[in-house]
Amino acid sequence: MRIRLFLALTTALVTAAGPFARAQEADNAPAPPSRVGQIAQVQGGVSFNGGGTDGWTAASLNYPVSTGDSLYTQPDASTTMTVDSSRIALAGGTELQITQLDDSTLAATESQGEAWLDLRYLQAGQQFIIATPRGNVTITRAGRYDLIAGDANTPTQVTVLYGAASIANSDEQLNIAAGQTATLSGSAPVSASVGGAIRDGFIDQQIAAAEPAPPSYAPPAVQQMTGAYELSNYGQWSQTPQYGAVWYPQV
Repeated sequence: MRIRLFLALTTALVTAAGPFARAQEADNAPAPPSRVGQIAQVQGGVSFNGGGTDGWTAASLNYPVSTGDSLYTQPDASTTMTVDSSRIALAGGTELQITQLDDSTLAATESQGEAWLDLRYLQAGQQFIIATPRGNVTITRAGRYDLIAGDANTPTQVTVLYGAASIANSDEQLNIAAGQTATLSGSAPVSASVGGAIRDGFIDQQIAAAEPAPPSYAPPAVQQMTGAYELSNYGQWSQTPQYGAVWYPQV
């Protein structure tokens, strides 16, 4: 009798504690990220490494990208990720790790290869910081940028078609205006120069493939929404006197 009573009490306590324990687990769960990217295009062999995991897997279309995640493209592959209304495209043989992604900053390390950044609607205080082997590139203005990481035998190049950027290392800081390319080579010290914009085939491909952006009168929430470019593919925007910016789907 005593044993049955003990078991009954124990069961009752466990049952009663269940919701409380689950509530505590929910309270202790990490908050979801406030800003997330999306894999928008995959062509060829593209690998994805989630933050905190040990191995690489095949990248999947529409997969979310956040702090700690990495992308790698095989030499004949390419991929594109979107963040808000901006696009980051990786050429073949490129590795990019997102080291910080929050409301104000996207920071990443480009250890090799070439990355194209089509940045749209940066809000005040927002910035992109890309670490390359020869310096950190900082961008605080909307525009179009191309970053070639370089290696021991190949220079690092930062091209600004529109906008403005800077690259800094332990030796110096260079400001790069629209229509210019900064070229950095060597090490300890790094040799740097700024000249006219250098365009390659990858840049031309990205310009030709650029998705239309939401119009400037679209609500700010839309302009800062990852995947917003898809709205222009499946409908059109119109400015109305009663409701302001309205999106109409294709019929």
